Amino acid sequence: NIIFNYVISLVILIPLVFLIAPLQVFSFANMNVPIAISFILSFLFLDFANYVFHVLSHKIPLLWRFHRLHHSDQHVDSLTAFLHHPFEVFSSFVFLIPVAVITDVPVIVLMSYAIVMGLHSPFTHLRTLIPDHINKYLQYIFVTPNFHRIHHSLDLKEGNANFGIVFIFWDLLFRTVIAKKY
Repeated sequence: NIIFNYVISLVILIPLVFLIAPLQVFSFANMNVPIAISFILSFLFLDFANYVFHVLSHKIPLLWRFHRLHHSDQHVDSLTAFLHHPFEVFSSFVFLIPVAVITDVPVIVLMSYAIVMGLHSPFTHLRTLIPDHINKYLQYIFVTPNFHRIHHSLDLKEGNANFGIVFIFWDLLFRTVIAKKY
């Protein structure tokens, strides 16, 4: 996947950006707000876009065909975070890069989000759950292993819930949360 990501970036990224750039509809980079606010809003927007893509990966049969590889791991752990079909990686790239380009998300935010997501995803797939006395605080902001474990349930209702990537706001807002104690 890492090699595939680099190949996609080199071969597709620049032509895709040039193709999509004229369609820009909004600019996070040029908002008339302090840079920190622009950064936070852009970061949250990227997390929302990833949430939407994750939901679509469960709802659209073609995307599910490839995303289900990630859900096939019977022993969910940190390595599960890296178990993705190359077409899923490609399709997320083709979805998310245009979204970032037409909204002019600053490159520093894209890089920061990629780093945070790259570190957070293995955390959310930990085999060990977070102790309740810590999870009770984190669970209102961040996706935790306790929260995300439900998403990897064999029960379809549970597997089609808790889609959050970094933050759980989107699951709360769109009522895709299933809370369950393990």
